[in-house]
Amino acid sequence: MSYPNTGPGETALTLARPGVGRLVGHLQISPLIELYAGGQWTAAASPILGGPGGLSGVSCASADECWAVGHSGFEPTDQPLIEEELAGSWSVVSSPHIDASNGAALLSIACPQPASCWAVGGTLPGVLIAESTS
Repeated sequence: MSYPNTGPGETALTLARPGVGRLVGHLQISPLIELYAGGQWTAAASPILGGPGGLSGVSCASADECWAVGHSGFEPTDQPLIEEELAGSWSVVSSPHIDASNGAALLSIACPQPASCWAVGGTLPGVLIAESTS
């Protein structure tokens, strides 16, 4: 599998099933989502944040349900960002607002089964853990 490098910023890769994958990161100051299927990488439409952001973790609970996490905004006031893909369409999912003077971000996510995900990230000082079971 070869990847057409779009520049620095690809940070996480997961397979939804053999031969189907997701790659996330950031391109300049916008979230980047790439899909791999049929031996080809293609850009996915990422939801418009209305500002800067980036993705740092991705996990697929099934072939049709993937989750990505990262941050929206600039340091030091950035906030956690959660995006969900259902049947090929990505959307922003509400996340808790963190009242931290140094901002907060989610860095990694694991979804062992559909609608059951754990994400971890951080604030300064501290650790941020989020769980979804809906």
